[in-house]
Amino acid sequence: MNIELYNHLHEILKKTKYDKQDHWDIFDDTYYNLIAYMDNLENFRTNGMSNMLETGLPSQDRNTLLENGSTYSTYYDKHEIHDIVNRFEELVIMLGDDLDKIPFNDNTGCPRNYLHQHNEKEYMLNFDDLYQIYATWQINRFANQLNNKMDIVVEIGGGYGDLAHKIKSLYKKTKYIIIDLPEVLLLQHYYLKKVNPNLKIINLIDNINIDVDNDNFDILLLPFGEFEKYNFKFDMVINMRSLGEMPKDVLNKYMKWIHSNLNIDGLFYNVNRYVFTKSNDKNKIRDCPYDDNWNVLLSKPQWLQTHLHEFMLMRNDDNKIPIQFLLQSFPITTPPPGPILTNIQSQEDWLKSQRLLK
Repeated sequence: MNIELYNHLHEILKKTKYDKQDHWDIFDDTYYNLIAYMDNLENFRTNGMSNMLETGLPSQDRNTLLENGSTYSTYYDKHEIHDIVNRFEELVIMLGDDLDKIPFNDNTGCPRNYLHQHNEKEYMLNFDDLYQIYATWQINRFANQLNNKMDIVVEIGGGYGDLAHKIKSLYKKTKYIIIDLPEVLLLQHYYLKKVNPNLKIINLIDNINIDVDNDNFDILLLPFGEFEKYNFKFDMVINMRSLGEMPKDVLNKYMKWIHSNLNIDGLFYNVNRYVFTKSNDKNKIRDCPYDDNWNVLLSKPQWLQTHLHEFMLMRNDDNKIPIQFLLQSFPITTPPPGPILTNIQSQEDWLKSQRLLK
């Protein structure tokens, strides 16, 4: 991403207006002052800019880092190293030969990491990256098993862009669309161009007219307030963590849009908290407004974080048990946190951060 394009998009971003969303009303003058200079993105994964966009960086640290101009150490401590190596070894068992088909993080954004030797190969380990590698593997194996074409993939809430990068590395011809807050789209644009300069990225912050089916692109970055203007068919839709964080009216709009536009036999990879307690609506998975045309292929607590539930759903009416029937038995309160928080954040601290313990 060249400096001229970055500055152009930043100027447009400063003038962009949209309805702020409760939990995600976080982009203040401090943040805008920081992103005014593209050089500040060189360490965006340790300077607070990616807190709330990636697993393993506590949201409560975000404002302190941004306001003080401080950064995390890029090195994990001995307890974190012990934990992340254990998680990596679990991933090795699950993925087998698929492990080396998915790219691991590099130093883009200066992430926290640990360099680990395994079978005479060095792997750069990062907690969020393990989470994204696992998700990529799940998406890829279900797509292969079910002969999903993956021609057009939509991700609602794309973090800093890591999952998009990984899926595009496996599916070169896929048109990948990320719907997100405008401020986050700028960060994703920066990251995706850094890790793959050859990608053709169209950023609709720039108010460009686009024909999704006929125009040529690798990545399309779509501001969340604009998604309802676009009706095109897609083969896969992905959401990890953010549907539950939205106001109910926004969640309902997304689900209606998915119901209308996901192809028959298309897939929905959905990983969200059983209960999200930090927003006004406190959304629960059990209350998500699915219609009856879903076939549940995978339903279980997520591997790294067991307070999240992992679904792989297929869009069709060939189901023996409606998804709403299954959701009736889902938790009403938040289960304990999963093992990733061991030695990083105590259960007591986690419960306090979720507003479940005073």
